[in-house]
Amino acid sequence: MRLPGSPVNRIRPLVRLVLALAASLAAFAPCSAAGASPAAAPRSFREAALAPLSAVPRWTAPAVDVAALRLEDAALRASGAKDRPPRAGFPMKAALRPGTAGAWEPLPDGERVWRVRVASPGALWLVLGFGAFRPAEGAQLWVYSPDRARVLGPFTRDDERDHGRLWLPPVAGDELVIELEWPAAAADAASLVALGTLSHGYEPWGGIGGEAKSGEPDAGACNIDVNCPAGAAWQDEKRGVVHLLSGGSGYCSGSLIATTARDCRQFVLTAAHCLNSSGEASSTTYQFNFEKPACGSGTAPTNQTVTGSTLRATWSTSDFTLVELNQPVPEAFNAFYNGWTRSTAPATEAWGIHHPAGAPKKISHSPSPLVDGTSYGPDHWRVFWPADHSEGVTEGGSSGSPLFDQASRIVGQLHGGGSSCTASPSSMWDEYGKFDLSWSGGGTASSRLSNWLDPGGTGAVVLDGIDDDYCRVPRPRLEYAGSALDDTAGNADGVADPGETFALRVTERNAGTLGATGVSGTLSTSTPLATVTDPAAQWPDIPVGQQRESVAPHFTVQLDPAIPCGATLSFRLATAALGSPDAGTSDFTLPVGAPSITPVFADDVEAGAGGWVPQTIEGSAVFSIVTTSAYSPTHSWFVNDPGARAEARLLMQPVPALPAGAQLRFWHRFDTEADYDGGVLEYSVAGGPWTDAGPRVTAGGYNSTIRSGASSALAGRGAWSGLSAGWGQVVVELGSLAGQAVQFRWRFAADGSVSGQGWWIDDVAVDSTSWICHPLGLVPGEASDPRGPGAPFTIVREAGGYRLAWSTPTAGGAPASYRLYRTALGAPVDATCEADLGTGTNALLAGLSAQQGFLVVARNSAGEGSYGRSSGGVERPPAGPGKSCP
Repeated sequence: MRLPGSPVNRIRPLVRLVLALAASLAAFAPCSAAGASPAAAPRSFREAALAPLSAVPRWTAPAVDVAALRLEDAALRASGAKDRPPRAGFPMKAALRPGTAGAWEPLPDGERVWRVRVASPGALWLVLGFGAFRPAEGAQLWVYSPDRARVLGPFTRDDERDHGRLWLPPVAGDELVIELEWPAAAADAASLVALGTLSHGYEPWGGIGGEAKSGEPDAGACNIDVNCPAGAAWQDEKRGVVHLLSGGSGYCSGSLIATTARDCRQFVLTAAHCLNSSGEASSTTYQFNFEKPACGSGTAPTNQTVTGSTLRATWSTSDFTLVELNQPVPEAFNAFYNGWTRSTAPATEAWGIHHPAGAPKKISHSPSPLVDGTSYGPDHWRVFWPADHSEGVTEGGSSGSPLFDQASRIVGQLHGGGSSCTASPSSMWDEYGKFDLSWSGGGTASSRLSNWLDPGGTGAVVLDGIDDDYCRVPRPRLEYAGSALDDTAGNADGVADPGETFALRVTERNAGTLGATGVSGTLSTSTPLATVTDPAAQWPDIPVGQQRESVAPHFTVQLDPAIPCGATLSFRLATAALGSPDAGTSDFTLPVGAPSITPVFADDVEAGAGGWVPQTIEGSAVFSIVTTSAYSPTHSWFVNDPGARAEARLLMQPVPALPAGAQLRFWHRFDTEADYDGGVLEYSVAGGPWTDAGPRVTAGGYNSTIRSGASSALAGRGAWSGLSAGWGQVVVELGSLAGQAVQFRWRFAADGSVSGQGWWIDDVAVDSTSWICHPLGLVPGEASDPRGPGAPFTIVREAGGYRLAWSTPTAGGAPASYRLYRTALGAPVDATCEADLGTGTNALLAGLSAQQGFLVVARNSAGEGSYGRSSGGVERPPAGPGKSCP
């Protein structure tokens, strides 16, 4: 057992920064979002021309049956379940936006102010969730209590996220005022800011709305405050443990967690059953330092919160979720990033730090070794707390909290168990998802920890905790910003080709807080048949916020002649600077060869419905062609969001046989009720069942999950929902479906209330990407290049057959022979060998394939020349396997 005062490995700065006092949510001391430039106060506090608050329209939420909710909560507690987050609030739809609620008022300077009062009588606290938050430049959003005692804001464009949502922390009381200050130059605000959710807090959370929960003075009496003697040796680790409130309803625990980059990136580890979707992540408030200042006495601070995060990875098997906070943890919170171990050896004893029943922070200790779990399986650790309840337990609300080993490192997060202050000795156990299994998780970046906690691929097995002060010491942070390939020593075509050696000039950006001097880097590759022959390079000084290219001699890379055309070269660059030996590690890729895109299907919706089939399955949602908004030029498909249960589908004509390397691309924008109404893409192979295309999306993927309890036909599914940031492109990878007939459909569904505008779809295309390589050696140019000085390629009928004539290429190496290729007319070029034409520039053939186009290709020992160019001047790809001439 580690005793108080015993040494622990952790990273600390040489100089400890002075901590500022935490700011409270008091009048004229607003809570400002990260990056915002806070004004002195909301405009209404200082503008006499505006109407008094009593004249501002008031929206009142439906009555909440608190007694019924408490009965449900009591039943859940009685069941002993810990794998469901207990709740403290009841979320309700609000559907308030400028133009449909509240009131606009003009100001003398041409600006406008929109205000609305929102109330849920009897609430201990309120949480506001804006389902749409895309303000104009210069706009400011404020939220405050009617007595001006609590003020949040301003929230500006700096607080806008990709998902287009904004959630606020709980504010005590049952009424709030929303105030939006809109600049004179901005257009209509009706679709840009909308309140979608109001949560009625019916139990205190984190000390907000009261000291304790109904019927419970605190957590169970056997729990131990973290500032009691049992927690004396854990005063650093406790600073990383946080209290979570998701969607203004369920609460859990979690922990800040360190990365091998030692960059204090704002990652929080919790349980998947606490939150596991992007919508839940964006709605979560993280409360720091909610603990009694002395053992069993004093008032825990309630005002140290950060709201909003982005889901990074989740995996139900080991019940973990990793999120990244959307704004920095304030220095005043004195945070700590807990260390971890992915060792498979069981800890000899264990500690838990958590918020049981939502109470101020507690600590529990097990003197017994961990064993494999049984209730949740061997991918969990089972911990046994002392049977006499003398060293603490866990309760509902502890879920997601970290379990530490004897070296103060996280080994898992709480899933559930039977322990409580009244549990029998045989039930004094809990199970935690194993950290080492979460490390590799489900095998993808979105389902494992390794990508995020070891960004440089160090392979570290253990990592000690990092004090927030360490990250506040100024230092450079270098990131890959781009590269340029120099193959003048090869065939000088500007492309990485098989057999070629090329120099690589790399540009680095300094995203840190200190200028980088003495910058050097080491390049490595994990790609077979690729070798970094000169792995070292240097850069000039890189000031903060600027970027610089490496100086000669640059990195040098050699490719084996056998490396496949179209292969991906994967590189890792580790950089160092004076005083910062680990200034940054970046991964980047380059292709072998140049891409060539061949169209298969394209429709810009300008020529009408054509082969498209719109279907209305339920309600009044209808797909139709409109001119209200389009990506290009004037028409698009659109489905309305009706504010009532509805479903509509849009079917594209089938693609008979997808070529290799095929992708679907389309542009869209959407304005729907966030997390309740939205759209998905589905596909059917050979007329079979419809499959969600979400896992195939490589760009512009789903931004939301439709709530599982919604009445929508898409409930529980990932979807595009909420308010998009204008038009965006979606790319869908279809490579594994090559050769099959595929049909796509866009599917929209709405639940039973609240509307948005709808969903627009435009410029749909299916194309295939192939790769052009010129292996080392001087490849011939293009025979009879129509842009060159030579005579054109001609076919003339004469006695004995067909006379073909062409010009010698004017560029590249000398041809050794020529080949004739054919391709079907009226379709994309798909070259297939027709005949060997020998070494001259004309040949007589007895016959030619009917209804075919032809091209002559020059060849020498370095390879074949160009296969012609598209109408846009783009070089066509070579013939595919089995189609090239022997």
